[in-house]
Amino acid sequence: MRGVVFKAGVVRPMAVVIALLPTLAGSAGAFAADYPVRPVRMILPTAAGSSPDILMRVLGDELSRQMGQQIVVDNRPGAAGQIALGLIKDATADGYTIGYGNIGTLAVNPSLFDKIAYDALRDFALISQAVQVHNIMVVNPNSPHRNVQDVVDAARRQPGKLLFASSAAGTTSHLSSELLMFQTGTKMIHVPYKGSPQSIADLIGGQVDLTFENMSVLLPHVKAGKLRPLAVTGPRRSTALPNVPTMIEAGVAGFEITAWGGIIAPAKTPMAIQQRLNEEVNRALKAPTLRERFASADSEPVGGTPQAFRDLIEREIKRWGEVIRKAGIRAD
Repeated sequence: MRGVVFKAGVVRPMAVVIALLPTLAGSAGAFAADYPVRPVRMILPTAAGSSPDILMRVLGDELSRQMGQQIVVDNRPGAAGQIALGLIKDATADGYTIGYGNIGTLAVNPSLFDKIAYDALRDFALISQAVQVHNIMVVNPNSPHRNVQDVVDAARRQPGKLLFASSAAGTTSHLSSELLMFQTGTKMIHVPYKGSPQSIADLIGGQVDLTFENMSVLLPHVKAGKLRPLAVTGPRRSTALPNVPTMIEAGVAGFEITAWGGIIAPAKTPMAIQQRLNEEVNRALKAPTLRERFASADSEPVGGTPQAFRDLIEREIKRWGEVIRKAGIRAD
């Protein structure tokens, strides 16, 4: 410190900062290397048993193994994910609260609601995309509708009679049916639930007529014969259900929806911690055990840089904003 002191014994503030920079940088690196020293909470905007819950628990298990601390899943469904993302935004930015943001919370909500509790691009550290998955359109096995065209014809004959369930407003479960109505000029009634387990239970029980939902949660019910698949929403058929057509093959031109999600944290989380989390998430997504478990749910691990995740969100905000405005969709 002698080189930064005047003869009169007064220390130059800027000189002190410059002299301390190597020490501060070293401390930040050491902090990241030691992190985490206690369990990390992962807040999910969906209910237990939902597709994100299933997949993020798999990712959390792998991260726990890698990092030597438990990733504790905290399900906070409700308000189209705004409860969960509000908690993530307002959490202490120390790396011990992370969360899951998806197409609904990060790309759809900004246009679906007049006002939301967060800014998707400003209030979060975008760690990495984690997964992408396609939806399936399903009906009760006792339904008279054998294919997508049967549903469209029924909706045209009796507008407003068919009930479509969704896991929540603003999810791809919701928007898939909205997009179907928009592109076919039909009208059905939206029945939103607080999570996919409840919506699926009512579809199996015959209280609603159809739903779109992620492959990971519907596949067991389809294989058990409790639900009849009509089409998948992706650009190609599912390897898990090779005989089920895509929505485009089923006659709905231009219909394609891919659900996605990734890991986020409070915006002011230290950069060294953000970098560490990105490295750990990308490493976990390459683990053979995780990839096998994702594949069994017909889900694809993605990974990548924070910038790639940001670019995806920006593109999807624009895309879904246009769809929502043109279709006149409003949150229920």
